[in-house]
Amino acid sequence: MIVIVGCSSGIGAAVARAVASQGQPVLMVGRDEEKLRAVVRENGAGIRSNVRVLRLAADEADRFAARMTEAGLRIDDIEALVIPMGMSRDDDDGLVRSETMSELFQVNLFAVHAIVRSVLPHMAAKGRGAIVVFSSVAVFRSRSRNVGYTAAKNALESLCESWRHQFLAHGVRIITFRLGYVRTERLQNQKMLLPAASPQKVASVVLKKLRRGNGVVVYPRFWIVVGYAIRLVPEAIFRRMRF
Repeated sequence: MIVIVGCSSGIGAAVARAVASQGQPVLMVGRDEEKLRAVVRENGAGIRSNVRVLRLAADEADRFAARMTEAGLRIDDIEALVIPMGMSRDDDDGLVRSETMSELFQVNLFAVHAIVRSVLPHMAAKGRGAIVVFSSVAVFRSRSRNVGYTAAKNALESLCESWRHQFLAHGVRIITFRLGYVRTERLQNQKMLLPAASPQKVASVVLKKLRRGNGVVVYPRFWIVVGYAIRLVPEAIFRRMRF
């Protein structure tokens, strides 16, 4: 079974469709059960039989294992875990209220940690498994926008590196997607400096990495050059840049 957390739209929904179309059993997890069921209905009768849904909000992530048990599902049956959940805000300037900063960290870091920690020991015991989490090219260099979001994603990447160090020897692969712009509902009306990838294209790369992948995947790949070039810009010049 492949579990996808945060899949009512965008990348998560695209991954769910791609996995289910290959005939693999899928558990779609998200806070809005009706939106999840709408994605399932869109896939057609042939795919629906492979998909189940489970309602779980980010602030309930610690109850992931319990919710699975209540639904008659087994943690041990999870072969792969994909977590494309995330949250950003236009007012995230580093001076937002503590409640807002806590919410950014809850969705982008703490919820991911809570779900992964429920699954990792079981995968390690079996000697196999793959976990995919999603970071952002924002981590290449912090700036005056998306401050809390970037801080949480930096922490997430550090956490994933530690998990890789700890669990790769047990057959569990931890794949971190460091994503550039993706054409989601949130970015539809925004001007972007560089081309955006489609959720469907991201989903196809995720499936490839689920089969054989580990470590950090920067996507689209041109962000490798862009990101490391940004890191080389002197601080005095970088402060004058607005993007």
